[in-house]
Amino acid sequence: MERNHNSLAPLSAPTVDRQLVVVDLENLCGGSEVVEARHDDVRRELSAILNTETPSFTVLAYGRFVQDAIPELPFNWPKARILVGSGIDGADLRLLEVLDTEPVAQRSMRIVLCSGDGIFAESAARLVASGHHVTVFARPGTISRRLALVANEVIEMQDGHTSGVLQQALAA
Repeated sequence: MERNHNSLAPLSAPTVDRQLVVVDLENLCGGSEVVEARHDDVRRELSAILNTETPSFTVLAYGRFVQDAIPELPFNWPKARILVGSGIDGADLRLLEVLDTEPVAQRSMRIVLCSGDGIFAESAARLVASGHHVTVFARPGTISRRLALVANEVIEMQDGHTSGVLQQALAA
């Protein structure tokens, strides 16, 4: 699936306070081979930093390997929309589709991007430029410099626990 950057329409400023949470699960867990062992911890840590007073919609993406290895995974993320990608950047490309083309992204004031991959930098920059607040949530040492520079806020996971100061910053 190739992205056509010229077909991305300009975004309008969001008018309702809602948050879209897009999760690259394999990235947050540290690879597809550790998703089974880490996904519950990641879900709990992510839940701890989200603003629970803001209406929220979660989109979770992972690859076919994870889908085949952990068929019960969607039941552990019961309110999330599940996307499965194929290939090296398959999950990333599915999440980019949501960020770049779906109304749920355009209508959400806050975007919580749960990945440090640089492939999201252009989309994050477009969202910020159109008035969205973009927070990147990822493992330490995995956040692309380009992505960190365009985001309004960066929160690093810290040994499975996010510091209270960072939690308060996101909830504000």
